[in-house]
Amino acid sequence: MMNAESRLVYKLIEKGYTISCAESCTGGLVASRIVNVPDASRVLNVSFVTYANEAKIRYLDVDPAVIEAVGVVSEEVAGQMARGAALQAGAQVGVGISGVAGPSGGSPEKPVGTVCFGFYMNGSAGKRRLKLSETAGTEASEKGEGMAAEKTVICYGDSNTYGFDPRMGCPERLPRRVRWTGRLDALPGLRIINEGMNGREIPHTAAAFSYLDRILERNAGADILFIMLGTNDLFGFANVTAGKIALRLQTMMDSVPLLGTYTGQGRRLIIAAPPLIDAMADDPFFGYQSEQILTASAGLAAAYRPVAEKAGAEFVDTAGWRIPMTFDGVHFSEEGHRIFAGHMAALLEK
Repeated sequence: MMNAESRLVYKLIEKGYTISCAESCTGGLVASRIVNVPDASRVLNVSFVTYANEAKIRYLDVDPAVIEAVGVVSEEVAGQMARGAALQAGAQVGVGISGVAGPSGGSPEKPVGTVCFGFYMNGSAGKRRLKLSETAGTEASEKGEGMAAEKTVICYGDSNTYGFDPRMGCPERLPRRVRWTGRLDALPGLRIINEGMNGREIPHTAAAFSYLDRILERNAGADILFIMLGTNDLFGFANVTAGKIALRLQTMMDSVPLLGTYTGQGRRLIIAAPPLIDAMADDPFFGYQSEQILTASAGLAAAYRPVAEKAGAEFVDTAGWRIPMTFDGVHFSEEGHRIFAGHMAALLEK
């Protein structure tokens, strides 16, 4: 589950930025939270704990005249600390924190719990003052124990993830509130990134591997990666078998190293065998559904499971979810999207 420091780290990675912190009353707490995040070394090189005024002046180039005029616990000083930290570290982002931690040292103007923040990013500056209660840290911790952090989920798939609507006279895509991804996104604690694309097969070319790599880099902060592909591959082989499609899946796993980053450190990689093609469709997809295609569709779960196990990923066979299809036997009906969303909500809650 994604906490604030993880969001910060992965957003910085996404932008190619580094950060430096200049802390006084927090004594290095912010930096310590950052370094607990995997890949923190990509964004944090140097940080500062400048508790004494002399340290702020010496190491962060804080103007002593400003300290004299407005006091060390001020937005102005925190802003200079942020700028100094960024410039000293050669970072694009700087954060400065100065406050009255207590239990003594406060004043009517700046009581215990007053914290000033300064922000610096590529030459732009910002500042903020907060008044926290003396027990704010304890209260926040207790509250956090009873609340689940938001999970960010990448859903990488084909037209059934995209939400394609094959019915004539209808919009090409089902409304967000109908699509299974949209239904999940409306649930508290979930943020869904829909990376579905009509016609997508399992990536099996250099260009397709590169495109998947860019998707994963763009959404580096996600907690869960859900992959459901293979239906279009059923129609892409002259003599299709479930084994041939599973070999494509294995090749994708071997060719995109970032996929492996979802198999540890609290993240989840879920590989799903798609629902079965409906053999009783009124108007079969592509005009036919041969016995060979139906057999391969039924065999995908058994073929995918060892690929998922080898990768250290979770496996789910969505054929058991009995998803209703539209007339073409391939695309989810509106009821199918509702049922699929229900099963997915339970899966993601684990």
